[in-house]
Amino acid sequence: MLAPSPSSPAATPPANLPNLQAAVDPNVTADAMNRVQSFLLQGQREEALRAAVEAREWPLALLLASVCDRAVYQQVVKGYADEKMMPGSVLHLMSLVFSGQSGDLATGTQSDLLHYNWRSNLVAILTNRTAGWDRLVRELGERLIGNGDVVSGHFCSMVSPHTHLVLVIRTPP
Repeated sequence: MLAPSPSSPAATPPANLPNLQAAVDPNVTADAMNRVQSFLLQGQREEALRAAVEAREWPLALLLASVCDRAVYQQVVKGYADEKMMPGSVLHLMSLVFSGQSGDLATGTQSDLLHYNWRSNLVAILTNRTAGWDRLVRELGERLIGNGDVVSGHFCSMVSPHTHLVLVIRTPP
């Protein structure tokens, strides 16, 4: 394919586009990007993905993972979230939820941080409903109760649509 001549309009990018050279991460070596490109030219998506992850080029890794199977995509999202976001934060939680990983969200250190940020995480779950959001709310409530925060845990239970409240009224003898 012929390159456009310097006088053609295609040779000069419009002023509103970002400078793509400035957008390249200086920590990513040209060698790593060449490896990714070489694997793609050979049709080896998984190897290209592995090279992008090893280079910590997360945007490219996420793009490549999006055309691999679901488990691979989820693994890359988790790696990215664990490396770049604080566990228990809204961003970390919702990154995992949006990629379909809402199974073991509140374990270990993350459980402690979810407890600390429970209000923000609850709001994020409620305002960004995904499949299984109600189960997440119940699990958050159960974790809070397990950590001794009964009032907060019961609040989560009350906003979950599958909760049945039972009132016990005791009348004087």
